[in-house]
Amino acid sequence: MAITETKLASDIKSGQLAPVYFLYGKETFLTKTYVDRITEKAVGKDPIDFNYLPLRDNPNPRELSDFVDCMPVFSDKKLAVINDLNPEAMDAKTLDGYIDLFEQIPDTAIVLIYITGFEPQLKKASTKKLLAAIEKVGCVCEMKPLTAMKVAQLITKKVNKQKRLISQQNAEYIAEITMCDLTLASEETTKLCAYTKDGEITKEIIDKVCVKSVEASVYDLAGKIISGDTAGAMKLLDE
Repeated sequence: MAITETKLASDIKSGQLAPVYFLYGKETFLTKTYVDRITEKAVGKDPIDFNYLPLRDNPNPRELSDFVDCMPVFSDKKLAVINDLNPEAMDAKTLDGYIDLFEQIPDTAIVLIYITGFEPQLKKASTKKLLAAIEKVGCVCEMKPLTAMKVAQLITKKVNKQKRLISQQNAEYIAEITMCDLTLASEETTKLCAYTKDGEITKEIIDKVCVKSVEASVYDLAGKIISGDTAGAMKLLDE
């Protein structure tokens, strides 16, 4: 089924893990965060190789089937994680192989697919077919850009974990100057916590530590986009 990010968070917290996940969306930082959360919940922080298989692009579904069909060792689950699976780059036999795998996946296995390197072509035939198969047995979740208020909540949580203080107003200010980009907001919050060794992160500190670096990042990104250097722009966002 298609679920919201809120529902996904609730399911992970309660331990209700689906056999198959497909995570995608413009907020790649959030996507990667949920990959980590599902991984930790399924196989722990430091899974043994026998229970954890990281893959990229379009691996052979037979290789994947061999992995999920074996019982886990010292764990209730095995987890295969695939980054940037692209159904539109598959032939019909490979696509059918994945669909057969999802339909027969054992209770002891999870396949987690997440997209960060491209925008999936949701209206294309192969992608629609794959997602329909996943929705029958698992979950599809789009990671949409967050509101300034939500980003501010995450900033506040990160600041508090570092035993610093920040007001709601100033947390929202950081969200606004970073355009609610979680990667950039996280980087700037890390800088602020390092600069403010104790006490409160004020607007004056934010302006001193963050504003120029954020403006430079945005200018660099805009310049790459305007010049047609989309690969460079994407690299900047992923750094």
